[in-house]
Amino acid sequence: MPSDAATPISTALWTLIEAGLLVCLPLVLLTQPGFMLYVAGATSRKNTLHTLYRAFACMAAATIAFHFLGRDIAHGAGPLIAQLRAAGLLPPGPSPAAPMVGLRPLLDLGFALAAYGVAASVVAGRMKPFASILFAALFAGVIYPIAAFAVWSPSGPLHGQLRDFAGSATVHAVGAGAALAATLLLRPRLGFNGYDPVELGQERLFRIAASHAPHHAPMAAQGVFVLWLGFLGLAIAAQLSGLASGAAALSTTEPAAQLAEALGRLRGVALNVILAPMAAVLTIMALQSLLKRDLDFTDAVSSALAGLAAIAAGADSATPEAALIIGAIGALIAAFFRGLLNVLSVDDPVSTISAHGAAGVAGAGLVGLSDLLAPGGSISVFIASAASQSAMSAALFGGAFALALIAYKVIGLLTMLLAIMSRRLTIREALRSNSLRVDYEAEIFGLDETNHGQDAYNFRSLR
Repeated sequence: MPSDAATPISTALWTLIEAGLLVCLPLVLLTQPGFMLYVAGATSRKNTLHTLYRAFACMAAATIAFHFLGRDIAHGAGPLIAQLRAAGLLPPGPSPAAPMVGLRPLLDLGFALAAYGVAASVVAGRMKPFASILFAALFAGVIYPIAAFAVWSPSGPLHGQLRDFAGSATVHAVGAGAALAATLLLRPRLGFNGYDPVELGQERLFRIAASHAPHHAPMAAQGVFVLWLGFLGLAIAAQLSGLASGAAALSTTEPAAQLAEALGRLRGVALNVILAPMAAVLTIMALQSLLKRDLDFTDAVSSALAGLAAIAAGADSATPEAALIIGAIGALIAAFFRGLLNVLSVDDPVSTISAHGAAGVAGAGLVGLSDLLAPGGSISVFIASAASQSAMSAALFGGAFALALIAYKVIGLLTMLLAIMSRRLTIREALRSNSLRVDYEAEIFGLDETNHGQDAYNFRSLR
């Protein structure tokens, strides 16, 4: 129990916090199988096995990098930071923070892995396995921790200014910013909006483009529901961490009243995380029925993720009515940006940039919607707050985009040098190729066969 809390926390409440964090930890880690199933089901059947392999390998690389490097950077304290300061490589900082105890370090890892899941979901079927593993390590070890430091650390430029409840900025905006860098550098999938750099011809290009369609709706839907549980765990864990701060989170000192108030806050967070995605799905389904007179399953499930990203910042403060509105607005904004990216030929296979980036940034600006809807709410205050929060969240998005561009350039150079040294490519071939992306022949025939020599589905007669 923390001894520096302004209001003592009762034993019953502290037990609730510790038990709740213990339950949230596996929920938070569920984001990884959630992204794996969603991406595998919502993309080409030719790359299913490759997607599963990549998810396991990259999760391992990200976990190790964050544990040994990223956590110290994110909090601006720890053995690594102390050694760098002692060596004169970093300026002197504040006194070292008290070591984190309990499950907090593991939950920090869960947040980092969730952000990586967002960043990596856009590269399905296009990136070389070795490059993917290197980026996982760089993202979890450097890119995400720098963004988290900016928000979490007392020395960070956004500390106390940007609302980052449940990773609304450090998970969704940062992950989406890195995803945008990846999709711009990798270039579109063959056949996307007529992309044909190897002159395959219209008929063959059409068949390849058709093969990119989501192939396993049940798998994709299952992935989204697992992600839903994972982000619910993130929100509840964030609320429990807030309750552990004592007087900053609770308005009473009576033990029984403390426990009742804490349970009420947890119930409100869980309800908002459930309501917002449901409102988002219904909004998109209604919009599709009105405009297209048919339903697109991929748009429906990605809208649920947009609702989750939009409500993240205000999950602990929004009323149920506001949560419904925020979820619906997040889905509409994501749908608009999804269409805009298609027009601009930015290939976002599972709507990562629109659902997590655009909806997440918009959700940061909608935090004050409950106050606006309350009696006496001020529209001018709401607009000022919305502009400020959205601008800071967008700044994190842009920062992650820039850092990811640098990381991908470094990885591309390293991959190119390794290809030349192993004599798999000549210098001329290496300079002319995209060192991050699998070759076009592998993309045409599928990464399962060309990279792993086997198929995720053994029904070869149906191929």
